[in-house]
Amino acid sequence: MRCVIARLKSNAWVPKSMESQLLGLGVLLGAVTLVAGLAFAYPSDHKDWMACAKDDDCTSVELGCYYWQPVNRKHAAEMKTQGPPACSASVPSGPQPLVHCLHQVCENDYRGRDWHYHGDELVDQRIDSCLEAAGLTINWRAERAQYDGLHSTYMQRITKVIRENPSAADKRLEYIIASEMPCEAVTAKAKSFTKQSQ
Repeated sequence: MRCVIARLKSNAWVPKSMESQLLGLGVLLGAVTLVAGLAFAYPSDHKDWMACAKDDDCTSVELGCYYWQPVNRKHAAEMKTQGPPACSASVPSGPQPLVHCLHQVCENDYRGRDWHYHGDELVDQRIDSCLEAAGLTINWRAERAQYDGLHSTYMQRITKVIRENPSAADKRLEYIIASEMPCEAVTAKAKSFTKQSQ
């Protein structure tokens, strides 16, 4: 702690008693943040908030960092106040996407132009859904170093497709991702990484 303060102000001196108070304050703030984080309502807690009958029922609210949460308009205020607060000052969420009612659930309609903002999260979701559909219980996110090629290969491939095809800007990202990440290929690649690590 003393080192950090000294770097900020080269001639600073921090008494030992103050150093321990600052350290204690840091621990306290960390604990409060953790407890507050556990108190938030998350979208998975309230699937009824995302139910819809038509497109006009849906909107999205900015939650957490870099994320727009689709929600039924009736529950938008609740989702915004009970969800994790947006950290838009440090990490902007990008432009608000269109939201549609698909299969009676409000969903973001990301397009190729949104790739820069949402590519990572959508590739991760595709990998998760492919592994789940194949019945594979690989915790690839926890072992990211071992499976990094799984994520990065598809990120590079889709980035290239979007850059090289101007018409991709208006295409739905879910279709671009599905065409570049067929589940059979994703699961085969995940299995190959698993075999390499054994």
